Amino acid sequence: MVDIDTLRARLPHLGLAVYAYQPLGQITLELHVDGKVYTFEAQTFEDCLRAAGLLDIATEAPAIDQGGSPGSPIPNVFD
Repeated sequence: MVDIDTLRARLPHLGLAVYAYQPLGQITLELHVDGKVYTFEAQTFEDCLRAAGLLDIATEAPAIDQGGSPGSPIPNVFD
């Protein structure tokens, strides 16, 4: 399962919006980066993350920085 709080901690440079207006309809994921909005739609939040190329980041074990502290942010995937 994907935890949005973990995703936000790992990608602090992204603004995230996740919504589903229609019952049982598509999920929409919006990524807000440097004034640009990238939109992905799919049947599940996980599929939206996969389409955005963020599923591995959202589900992998926490990163360790050179100082050895867990939970270090992952570089911007849009750079």
